[in-house]
Amino acid sequence: MAHEAVSSGNEGQSFGYRLGCPAPAPADLAGGGRMNRLGKALVFALFGLLYSWDVWEAVGNLVGLGPFYEALGIGVSMPWALLWAGVLLPIVVFAGAWWWGTKRSHLLEKTVVLVMGWAVIAALSLSFAALEQAWRASALQGVVG
Repeated sequence: MAHEAVSSGNEGQSFGYRLGCPAPAPADLAGGGRMNRLGKALVFALFGLLYSWDVWEAVGNLVGLGPFYEALGIGVSMPWALLWAGVLLPIVVFAGAWWWGTKRSHLLEKTVVLVMGWAVIAALSLSFAALEQAWRASALQGVVG
């Protein structure tokens, strides 16, 4: 067989290196280098903008739903906890994804962590929107009924 263990002094080296492939450079293994840092900064900046868009939408709901509820005559029934949760949740999830992403060594792992956090925020934002509509419907039922 071609892959049998042979005592050639290469026991501590990777399997690919023993087959004649070049060994990775130490900078590649450590995740260092200026290009890698630039990639990390670009990924975090891109996802920072995406997460901040969710915060902007939530702040818009927080500011805009008050007059809307007042116009409907149900201003006392504002779902403040739900609206504040919509503002704070993207910030908390981004901070958690940032912290967890900095523990990863490869850029792809960091990106996957940030994508997963963004997916959680998207799902919860839709859930909050559905909860707000149900809240509004029940408040209007109380006014009409």
